[in-house]
This record gives sequence, structure tokens and C-alpha cells, in this order.
Amino acid sequence: MNKTGRNAQLEYDRGNAFQAQGKLDEAIDCYRRALAHKSDSADAHTNLGTALHRQGKLNEASRDFYVTSECRDLLFHVQEHRYTLAQLSEVLGRLGLRFIGFLLEPHVLHAYRTRFSADRSLTDLDSWSAFETEFPETFAGMYRFWVQKPAGQSPAITV
Repeated sequence: MNKTGRNAQLEYDRGNAFQAQGKLDEAIDCYRRALAHKSDSADAHTNLGTALHRQGKLNEASRDFYVTSECRDLLFHVQEHRYTLAQLSEVLGRLGLRFIGFLLEPHVLHAYRTRFSADRSLTDLDSWSAFETEFPETFAGMYRFWVQKPAGQSPAITV
């Protein structure tokens, strides 16, 4: 590994350590330095997006993530499918993807937090399903969400 690659890896590792400690500003700085050394690092982009998302900076985070509507054509057949949250959870599990969160307005997230305060990460799909049952217009006919490929997982996924 050359010096640039080592610097990128060092900053990436530091970012992971900071993120694990909840020091998101420091983690974001490290991920950005890692990307300055190695701009094609998918893992650094993903973790940067995760840290930004955890800070509530959804617009900025979306530059480092694909939302489902943007990657639909890459992953799915031309025909659209309708999924329940239970089915979505099953598909994500089968594909080995980690659910990161929904793209929703702040007032919806606040209502969810009030109703399901135990779900601090806002990622419990069973709770979201119950919330959607209580408030059917929550997703307005489309789920918009982020998922993450765990580190070390092959990028090729067979369904």
C-alpha cells in the first residue's frame, strides 16, 4: 500500500473509532480526509453518510448514499413491486443489508420518537410497521430509506 493509501486507511480507521464513541464531528472530519486521499473509497463514503445521517444532515448525507428511488433501476426489474415493511425487512435480511433509516420530515420523526421512544436509532421496522398502521399516510405510497452494505461484504448480491 502506498503512502496515500495508508493515510486514507489511517483516517478511515480513526473515523470509525470516533463514530463508535459518538464523536460524529471528529468522525466526519476523518472520513473527509480519507476521501481526500482516496476519493473512490466506498466504505468512507458510506460511513461519512452514516455519520451525517446520525447528525440529522439528511441532504448532505444523501450525497454519500443512494436512496431507493435512485438505485431502483440498478437493482430491480422494470416492473415495480409493492412491499410491506415486514417484506422489506425480510428482503434486506436476505441480501445482508443493514437498514439505516427512512427519509422523512422532522415532524414525522418526532411523532415516531414520541410513540416508540425505545427505538433510539429509529430503525426497528416492526415499530415502523405499527406506526404506519396508525398513520397510513406516513410514507405516501413509497418507502424512501437508506441501507448499508456491511464492511467486507462482496458488492455483488444475488437475489
